[in-house]
Amino acid sequence: MARQKVSKTNYAINKGVNQKTSKYTLSDAQVTELYNMDFYNPNALTKRPGQTQIISQNFSGAINSLFEFQKLGGQSYLLVGTNTNVYAKSATGISSIASGYTNNQPFDFLAFTDKAFFTNGQTFLTWSGFSLYQYSLASPNMTLILESSGVSNAVAMFGIPAGAENILIFRYTYTRTDGFESPHSGDKIAFRLSSNFGLSRIVFTNFTVTNLINIPPNAQFVNFYLAHSGSVLGLGGASYGNVFASDPTFNISFIPNVPAAAFRQVATFNISAGPDIILWAQGVTGPNINTLATTGKPLPDYDFSFSSQFTPRFIEINQNRLFMAGFSNAPSIVYFSEIGEPELVQPESFFEVRTDDGDRITAIYSFIDELIIFKTKSFAKLVGDSADNYALAELSSEFGCVSNKAVIEYNNTLLFLDEKGVVQYNGANWELISYPVEPVFRRMNVTAALDKAVAVHYNIRNQIWFSFPIDGATENNFTVVYDYLLQAWTFFDGFSVGAHTMAKQELSAQTLWRGDYSGNVFHFSPSFYADNGSGFTCKIKTKFDSPDGANMQNMFRRLFLDVNTVSGVTGTIDVKVLADYSDTTRATFAIYQNQFQTRRDFGVQGKAIAFEMAHNNPSLPFDLYGFTVQRRFIRNV
Repeated sequence: MARQKVSKTNYAINKGVNQKTSKYTLSDAQVTELYNMDFYNPNALTKRPGQTQIISQNFSGAINSLFEFQKLGGQSYLLVGTNTNVYAKSATGISSIASGYTNNQPFDFLAFTDKAFFTNGQTFLTWSGFSLYQYSLASPNMTLILESSGVSNAVAMFGIPAGAENILIFRYTYTRTDGFESPHSGDKIAFRLSSNFGLSRIVFTNFTVTNLINIPPNAQFVNFYLAHSGSVLGLGGASYGNVFASDPTFNISFIPNVPAAAFRQVATFNISAGPDIILWAQGVTGPNINTLATTGKPLPDYDFSFSSQFTPRFIEINQNRLFMAGFSNAPSIVYFSEIGEPELVQPESFFEVRTDDGDRITAIYSFIDELIIFKTKSFAKLVGDSADNYALAELSSEFGCVSNKAVIEYNNTLLFLDEKGVVQYNGANWELISYPVEPVFRRMNVTAALDKAVAVHYNIRNQIWFSFPIDGATENNFTVVYDYLLQAWTFFDGFSVGAHTMAKQELSAQTLWRGDYSGNVFHFSPSFYADNGSGFTCKIKTKFDSPDGANMQNMFRRLFLDVNTVSGVTGTIDVKVLADYSDTTRATFAIYQNQFQTRRDFGVQGKAIAFEMAHNNPSLPFDLYGFTVQRRFIRNV
């Protein structure tokens, strides 16, 4: 029986891009390139949502953080973090609530007990919608070093007998900033004194100042008297005892134990001399303190800001505690607050994570009542329900996360961005799921992606978006999209992403918002077919198909497209024809969206055929449901 002269093959493509699989072995549902198309409509490739600028006022600096802060009373604020400022957008307008930042790090936001907490490693703030407070956390590594010169003199002061030698007097100041004068029974200040003597670090004692329970708004002072002979400390009086016979170097660490929102820390070192006191020559070193050298006269007061020197970059709520990490001075330490009191942190409330791996903490995330802690090449979880039974369980020493903003939860599953791709964790097991699009992650600028890559759960479309820099870029210029219903991948480009968030505010429903590097804020919607009025290119490159086998030569004659028809308007779909697994274009033509089963005739000989389709129109949608190819058999080769 003679072979038919005309044959046809139907294709439905809705399974997404697969760059990892050989072009010879793709399924009929897969494509080799897919840009700005997703899978929102069933059994179709659909033009991605466009966007429009929602805030006409540009913000100062590049936007690196977005967060919708919703209060229990119904008020909604869009918090916008830039590299210099934090803004709040409400129904009444936009205001700058904090400014002056220089470290160019993104802010991390969260809401707890009707307050917003945000930090960027340079400052840590809380905001109630009208009042802004500095959150203070002293560093365990922050010390003031006082070195004695060996000057000796008998003194008599504050009842300290002669022979106690020289005395240093320090004044530590707490200043109330909330205006309350009523008693605060929990307001206490704890101090820790230690000494570097030989190779050992000796802790003398911890002091709790109990006579400062009721702290009024004006400054209150605590005086310290430290004898040159190495005596302990005097608080409002003096006590001493010979601890060292030689001259040690004293490191004094001030550890606050107060609700930080109610206080502004100012450590004033008032080193005074009396008529019978000869001061040591002082070498005072530490951040923001100049070196001093004087003898026998009072020294000026110096403000020492602890919170600016030891500030987290990442914050998270887990089991009703606030967890903090990302300290520049302690890159492997996680601090935690008291239960239900995020502003109360005890000096001993911290733990260390893999301190010997040369890596730093890059993200923390609360998942199924467990705190997941990421470094760039590992991640672990904190198990236990109190400080007494906390323990770390390492989950992987191979995969980690590049950014605190690149961790997303959906359907009790965690996705996060490693430099090798996207990892999925379900609470028991993890796996790298991005093998189909692995080549794009080889193009990632990992150095630039650290702490800057972002992810968002666009739940309305069942998608996770991961944005990061590729091909040497230093800004997030590429977005990989994962549809978790289809387990399919696609790529978006044409826009940069400094920050993403899901927000509602004045819109009718929650949708995806984006901040860019020029200080603009946009929101996405499937009703927008352009990016702020500018069209973007949708691209589909199909797999190569050999309908009769790789040894059958055909004349491919006609292409039919099943696309959404646009009544009264002609939308152009530009087509390139490829043959025999080559990227060389064999024919080009245009097909229009104005009728069902739009047809175009062409003539290309080959054993295998593929098509590259492009659509760019700022006012029209584009859905591709499938295509049909007609061919005529020529010969068996």
